[in-house]
Amino acid sequence: MLLFSTFVASGMFYNDSQAVKQQIAAVESELDALPKESLSLAPWTLGYRSGVFQNPEVEIELMVEFENPAKVDLAVLMPATFTEDGRHLEPFVFPQRFMIECLYPDGSKEIAVDHRNSDYEIEGVAPQLFNLPSERPASGLILTVTKLSKNSTWVAGRHRLALGELFVFSGNWNVALNQLVSASSVANYSHIWSVNGLVDGFSLFSPINRSPENPNLVPLRLRNLDYVELIFDLGEVYEIDEYHFWPLVHDLQFNYPPSSGIGFPRGIQIETALRSDFSDARLTFENREVFPAVGSNPLMLRTARQKARYVKVSLNNIVYDYRINLPELIVDEIEIFSRGELVSSGIVPSVAEASIAAEELEALTDGRTTEGQILSLRQWLIDFTRRVELERELVLLKRDLEVTESVERARIVYILIAALAMIVLLVLLVWLVYLISERRWDRVRERIAADLHDDLGANIISVAHSVELMQHSIERPSDQQKRLLGNAIHTAHKTAEDTRQIVRLLERNKSGTIWTETLRETVESLLPDKQYSLQISEKRAFNQLNAVRQWDLLLFIKEGLNNIVKHANAEKVIIGLDRHQGKLRVLIEDDGDGICNECLPVRHLESRSKLVKGEFYLETEVGRGTRIILELK
Repeated sequence: MLLFSTFVASGMFYNDSQAVKQQIAAVESELDALPKESLSLAPWTLGYRSGVFQNPEVEIELMVEFENPAKVDLAVLMPATFTEDGRHLEPFVFPQRFMIECLYPDGSKEIAVDHRNSDYEIEGVAPQLFNLPSERPASGLILTVTKLSKNSTWVAGRHRLALGELFVFSGNWNVALNQLVSASSVANYSHIWSVNGLVDGFSLFSPINRSPENPNLVPLRLRNLDYVELIFDLGEVYEIDEYHFWPLVHDLQFNYPPSSGIGFPRGIQIETALRSDFSDARLTFENREVFPAVGSNPLMLRTARQKARYVKVSLNNIVYDYRINLPELIVDEIEIFSRGELVSSGIVPSVAEASIAAEELEALTDGRTTEGQILSLRQWLIDFTRRVELERELVLLKRDLEVTESVERARIVYILIAALAMIVLLVLLVWLVYLISERRWDRVRERIAADLHDDLGANIISVAHSVELMQHSIERPSDQQKRLLGNAIHTAHKTAEDTRQIVRLLERNKSGTIWTETLRETVESLLPDKQYSLQISEKRAFNQLNAVRQWDLLLFIKEGLNNIVKHANAEKVIIGLDRHQGKLRVLIEDDGDGICNECLPVRHLESRSKLVKGEFYLETEVGRGTRIILELK
């Protein structure tokens, strides 16, 4: 059992579960390093959707044309979503079969992704990533759907197509943002569903590592003001082509996910210049249409590429906050990009004709919002997809762990039962060997007893008879002859009696005679003319001693009684067999003359005590008797 416990403690029976636990720990460690998703339930648009069809075998073509050709290497399809219970999101009519082609300036096309021969299985609402060839610049991308998914919502139509957003990357640059899109089937619904909603940058998630424990708490907030001009000095000349404006997320920790967008400017004008006095200013962007009242998504704007060092951003026409009845212009973060690379990080803008705290201006480009750290859009999509994969893997690993631990528990129980069975079997084998040995020794004892009875006993009786005959044949024996012949006859009879005791002890199992009865007979024969008391309180324990110890113990007691008979001149003798302090004890006490110092030690008794494996004690005083004690170990 100790060996079994050692194996269990060392993990011998837990190798499989330990391996799964290590895999779980590795997955959890990687998950901890990945950004946490930031969900926005009120994006300005939901994306693109097609018309309705009764037959799923329909071909729909979507084409995105790039203003500037680029070597593209990654396409990302964001599923449109719906919910049945208000808590769990499901993909909404993501295409089942489709292909993606790269369109080149010379009009040629190249198939980059092909899923037309088997259904594309999608789990959850994670981004779907597809690698693209990047050997030569592409002027556009074509998504051709050949099989639609079944519509499981209340929205009309048995089959249709919907996508939340399409990203096409050249490095970190999303070349598809705000580009021209055409579709062979469209079902517009205000600004919520439209073909342009496929590339407007709005989706159900924001590229944020959500961390409300460390938010940006000092966004640009201008009360009683609905207009401001911010001037950014980028330090060097860049080809500027993209801007991101982040709204303030209200009450993040108490009403998540928030979506008010209160104070966000819907009027945005952007000017770029190479000179600080803007004498060469060029109007890069000016809003003249219905503009998004964003929730918590960033507003992503693609502009014509302009070389510039200085950027002037004018903000106005805010989303009014009816709760405080005051105009309040609020922006959490402003980002300026050149071909997908952020060039405004840490650039503190200056303000014309307005008093703004320095920390608010610094917070405009610190890379943080009230939701957390802003991430690179491409890396965020990759990490988002990896997180979903790992979360699925973690669920499967935990199921495997439950099954593995269950199997190992069953295995341990089986091994424990087998071990117990082996122990029981071993005990039975030992017991069987013991029984066989006992039977063998029984046969030996029976033969010895028979030989002692038949040969030795008969010979001793024959000697006694011969001596008696010799005694009678001498007509006038001398006193010395009488004494010698009498002693010889007495010794022969005494030896015969001792032999009979040995025979009875050897034959006790067969005849049913127990050791304490033999002891009683021995005491009675040794003390025929003495007043004695034999007290046995542990009869069963003494009778269960093995035969060798019983024989040695009997001889010890006989030696002690013989000494009393021969030397003590005692009138009373007490023999006790009991238990003292957990040990079996033999006590022999007399009221005789005691043993003088010259007669000590009593070597025969000491040697007998060693044979019986006991501790021998002698208490005596001349004229006051003797007390012999033997404690069995």
